[in-house]
Amino acid sequence: MISRFTRTIIGASIAFSFSPSLLAASTDAEVESLRQQMKEIQQQNEAQNIIIQAMAKRLQQVEADTQPRYVKAASAEPSAATSSNNKTSTTISSADESVVKQAPIARSAEALLQERHFLFNQQFSLEAGITYTHSDRRDLFLNGFLALDAIFLGNISLDKIKADTLTFNATGRYSMTDSLQFDLNVPYIYRNSTFSSVGAGFSTSSVAEEDISNGDIGDVSAGIYYRLFHETADNPDTVISLRVKAPTGKDPYGIKFVEVADSGQNLTVPTELPTGNGVWARL
Repeated sequence: MISRFTRTIIGASIAFSFSPSLLAASTDAEVESLRQQMKEIQQQNEAQNIIIQAMAKRLQQVEADTQPRYVKAASAEPSAATSSNNKTSTTISSADESVVKQAPIARSAEALLQERHFLFNQQFSLEAGITYTHSDRRDLFLNGFLALDAIFLGNISLDKIKADTLTFNATGRYSMTDSLQFDLNVPYIYRNSTFSSVGAGFSTSSVAEEDISNGDIGDVSAGIYYRLFHETADNPDTVISLRVKAPTGKDPYGIKFVEVADSGQNLTVPTELPTGNGVWARL
């Protein structure tokens, strides 16, 4: 039989023989785990570096778009050369270079400025425009008297007028100086009106209608503008102006009216339509 002391020695030797292998296995697993963690951290760092580079590139673009441009006010000029013992030396002296900040002006902003400051910005300009208007009017006419304050005896007619007006404007502007400008506006007006009346021949179902149209030059206007004070950082432009309209168009005075046939004396229309007011006016 094996004594207790012998069994103890055998167990200790077995434990001693197996412990290095177990320690080696534990160390290899830990090393592999550390390597895996380092690999994951490296991948995360690479992804973060890519994001940082993209953000830095975008930041440079934004700064380049918003940064004002710098223009050199003076360029370097060479001075006279001096020679000694067949050796020529050249000295370059540069003037003081002052840096001027110049913000870029967008085309949309420039177009807006030209639109808002049409005075004094060009020596000569020609503008053209078209305007269209439409109107529709209805009038009720009573021609007779009341009997017993309750019964109407006479003619009742309902008149309707449709009018279409097309105006072509041509405006020329001329600036003699940066403070004095003249302009001339010449309109051409085409008008078409339809007159209709219900109640012709004492019948509510009878309608009389007549169409009138014509075109001609309208009232020509001219203006003068003088700038007293130029615009500054604190004060706007101060401009005085005078504009006059001349009665060059067809005036409404003296136009003859004729009765439309088969209207039962209910409808009278003008022979032509006016294209002007017929009076001088200061605008």
